Amino acid sequence: TRPAIDEQFTMVPPPASIIAGISYFMHNQTPLRSVSITLFQFSSEHYVASKHGVIGLTQAAALEYAKKNIRVNAVCPGPIHTKMLDRFTGGNEEPMAKATPMGRVGRADEVADTVLWLMSSKSSYVTGQSLAIDGGWVSQ
Repeated sequence: TRPAIDEQFTMVPPPASIIAGISYFMHNQTPLRSVSITLFQFSSEHYVASKHGVIGLTQAAALEYAKKNIRVNAVCPGPIHTKMLDRFTGGNEEPMAKATPMGRVGRADEVADTVLWLMSSKSSYVTGQSLAIDGGWVSQ
């Protein structure tokens, strides 16, 4: 709730940064090619809707808290080498890597570096953004 969020912000004085994390390649299914048929055989509409909700909440919260010098952004990892990706690919990341413009899946440290940048003063004018960390996945 909004009062709970406001209370949390009193503990950390501005400037501050809030990062929401969502799996971008999961919610943006348009660029998925033949690999997506295997990955999305389960009913994903609820999952997709929730990810879009996080993007909307990120944008609304960014507008709400911008005047308080609190930035709100979302990181949207694409295919990243994780246990979750292993579950979807059966441990064979090669088709996913081939479907990614950079020709490989990402690493967790690449996502972490992006989050660190968003939390740093080097991104002090960035708010309300959903930043894809996906090797060009959604640009296809």
